[in-house]
Amino acid sequence: MFIAGMKTIQSKTLLCPHLFAIFVQDIRHNIMEKPAKKFYRDLDGNMLGGVCSGIATYFNIDVVIVRIIFVVALILGSAGFWVYLVICIIAPAARTATEKCELRGIPPTEENLKQFSEKKGKK
Repeated sequence: MFIAGMKTIQSKTLLCPHLFAIFVQDIRHNIMEKPAKKFYRDLDGNMLGGVCSGIATYFNIDVVIVRIIFVVALILGSAGFWVYLVICIIAPAARTATEKCELRGIPPTEENLKQFSEKKGKK
């Protein structure tokens, strides 16, 4: 199905070169617009070191699921403890508003930076 879709795109672009140029320009625009995600420990929702909260925020899943996985791994053979410890040592903490935006994969615009700096001020 994917190959059939590619053949459709190729056949249309061969017939209309300007459509191909628009298609390539749209892809470049989407790549340039999306900021790079970086992994940090999230200290806003932490219980111990912010590792589970950082993983949950990075992958956009519920933090309870990540914590349950770590507890199960801890019970089944202490792997959860060692993985948590290594990540806690290696991964930097998201302390600034820019780092918190990078963790979530959102652009560090004025509104987003203000959103994370206000949360810090309320604590």
